[in-house]
Amino acid sequence: MSKKIITSCIKLLCVILICTIFTGCAAKNANNINIDDQPYWNVFNHYITKGENGYYFISHNYLYFMQDNGKGIILCNNASCIHDSEECLAYLSTNYNGQQLYYYNNKLYVMYNDFKESNSCYLVEIAADGSERKRLFEIGEASVKYGLTFHDNCVYIYTRQGGVSGFKENTATIRARSLDGKKDKIVHSYTGMGATIYALKSYGDKMYFLQEEQIRDEKNLSASAVFKRQGLYSYDYNKKKVEKEIDGELCDYSIDINNHIIYYYVYNDGLYKKDLSKGDTEKLYEYEDGQTNICQVSCDSSYIYLSNEMFYAAYHLNPKEYDLYVLDKSGKLLNTIPTDAALCTYFGDDIYMFSSGHEREDEQEKFRYIKKSEILSTKKWTYVDWIQYVPNLYKITL
Repeated sequence: MSKKIITSCIKLLCVILICTIFTGCAAKNANNINIDDQPYWNVFNHYITKGENGYYFISHNYLYFMQDNGKGIILCNNASCIHDSEECLAYLSTNYNGQQLYYYNNKLYVMYNDFKESNSCYLVEIAADGSERKRLFEIGEASVKYGLTFHDNCVYIYTRQGGVSGFKENTATIRARSLDGKKDKIVHSYTGMGATIYALKSYGDKMYFLQEEQIRDEKNLSASAVFKRQGLYSYDYNKKKVEKEIDGELCDYSIDINNHIIYYYVYNDGLYKKDLSKGDTEKLYEYEDGQTNICQVSCDSSYIYLSNEMFYAAYHLNPKEYDLYVLDKSGKLLNTIPTDAALCTYFGDDIYMFSSGHEREDEQEKFRYIKKSEILSTKKWTYVDWIQYVPNLYKITL
């Protein structure tokens, strides 16, 4: 490894650490969303999270950081490390849940599954520069898939979609644990066949989530037979109260906090908006059968974004590519951007849109982005430009 590359990496990591320490944790983007909330991401595959001065990724058992300028490094400040073993500070063993990465109050959070000793899943805190890790407390059984939302020094834990069998009755819960481990409480629960609470997103004083039952039948695994969606709910952090906001078979939703608008997608129907101030509801976009029966939703201060990858997954289809739809706030389609199939669109904040893809067919999955300033004109994704390229990184056996 050249001295120039080593020096660049050390300088960049120093900048990350210094900026993280001296930047306030209450920063908000143009949509008035606290950086600790981050409700704009894909809730099913949370491989990426936003920090004060860039974005963190999990890829192939390693942590990465990308600056706002599109330049990225592996999150290891050991200048002599070649990042090809468990000794690397950026390495996450296969016991870590590589699909979930969160940023809250200048720290990173991941989940670790201890299958040998306790069969429990633990919350692990990682320093923003990757230099330290600390196991905090258990959040559930190791074999279950969890999602997390953070608010007011608490982590809200739920079993995310796909984490239940669907062949028996179970109780789905939202469990709140304070990050100091002293408080532990179930704030909401419901019981049903394959009961699931998912898509938790925090917006200011409220947390929103979807409820459904996954009633599986070995003879009928169609999406219409499996998913019995029950609508959108909210939990008021201050009042400690759950209310139903919208009834119907919602697939996903996103909220424009500034204008008090919920954008939500209804299965086999299309995109709607609801004015939270007036209560008025309006349909914005009609679904297309065989294409947009199911969509995930995100929005920023300018546009609404739909991804149809969950439709193909639910119907067990294998398309060559998914689509990212860019709409204005009236529901007018402005651009359609193709995304390589079998990979993910992660959505993003007001600055970037993210996804993963293959730069060449013979390569492993890599992260890529589109600048939101170019979202209406482009059809292509730009791959993250890694300052430190390690040729053997994706070839090692872990």
